[in-house]
Amino acid sequence: MNTVLYTICAVLAWLAVFNKVAITVRSGADPARLALCTALFFMACTMTVAIPAVWVRVDTLVGVPNVSALLSQGMAAMFGLSIHLMVSLIDLPKTEAGRTVRRHIAVAIMIQAIMVLLFLRIPPGEEAPTDFVVRYADDPDAVTYLGVYIVIFAAVQVRNTALCWRYANAGGRPWLRRGLRMVAVASFLGLVYSAIRGADLLAGWSGLDVRVWEVGARMVIFSGVVLASLGCTAPSWGPKVTAMRGRGTRLLDYTRLYRLWAVLYRAMPDIALDPPSSLAGDLLASLRDLDFRLYRRVIEITDAMLVLRPHYSAEVAAEARTLGERHGLTGDALQATIEAVQMRRALLVRGDRVENARAPEAAPGVHPASPDINGEVRRLVEIARAFDRLPAGAFSAVRTSDRSPRQPTG
Repeated sequence: MNTVLYTICAVLAWLAVFNKVAITVRSGADPARLALCTALFFMACTMTVAIPAVWVRVDTLVGVPNVSALLSQGMAAMFGLSIHLMVSLIDLPKTEAGRTVRRHIAVAIMIQAIMVLLFLRIPPGEEAPTDFVVRYADDPDAVTYLGVYIVIFAAVQVRNTALCWRYANAGGRPWLRRGLRMVAVASFLGLVYSAIRGADLLAGWSGLDVRVWEVGARMVIFSGVVLASLGCTAPSWGPKVTAMRGRGTRLLDYTRLYRLWAVLYRAMPDIALDPPSSLAGDLLASLRDLDFRLYRRVIEITDAMLVLRPHYSAEVAAEARTLGERHGLTGDALQATIEAVQMRRALLVRGDRVENARAPEAAPGVHPASPDINGEVRRLVEIARAFDRLPAGAFSAVRTSDRSPRQPTG
């Protein structure tokens, strides 16, 4: 289990390192960005050394059993300290950045020195690449070393959780805020991990077998590393997700407008600049130039509505409003339904056929156009839904007696 989980963690962490290093090379190195790169490097090294095969290999090369524990735990502490430095530097004036960096470096050296001295006091023992804490929880020297490490790691995680969450709520770019929240949750999970390891030490002194807890500890590590990797890189990949989501929304709106557009196109073919042969062909064409085609669809539907506008009736609008309110429609849904009823009525008055098109239920006059293209898309989508959703029978309740009569001949 350790091999699979920690390998995934290591891969994610190294991908995060490469991502931030590439951005740093392109955009320039500022203290906060360098601190972030350093933090991710320490996290990647921590998870790499924690892989059992790497653990054993490092111990063999160094010639000290379980020295990988010191390396992985020491780098885990440096990861937390580097995250603290990164967040501390976000809004710090450059004149104070140097002093803050030097202070963190001094603390890092002190932590490493204490951990090395305490680790060297542990008598050499058998390799423990998967359960070092549990296996040595009854050794006094190991407990001293592990206890100091857990306290240091937990203290940093407490501070990071509070600091990241506070900065995430302070404003700034949306994906920076989301990333800081992810790192805050990852830091909290680090605190949970510290509590589990502290419980391991207490259980070791009492003679309890706590190996069953190891699954929980590993899942906490895994979740924390995934969140930290995603959170630290969120400002770079997040906007791309937003753009993809926006494109997906526009594509969905484009398809939702197709049925209404098709009805209007059958009645008024001249509105179309480049009419598709089918819905499938329309979708394929939209993949090439979605924004332009969505804009054209809005223009073509709007042009058709302008042609129909002279046939709108205040009486139909009033009756449509009454029927719409009777069906529980309010706000934009009511306005859109009234517009759709007016459009259907206008198409009938013009004598155009609208086979296979379903009319809306009922509601008032002209739905005012939105001043921006996104608002207009939302407005037309609402009208298209109303046009397509309400049963044709509902339209029969709306008066159409003012339809132009046929003039007698002869």
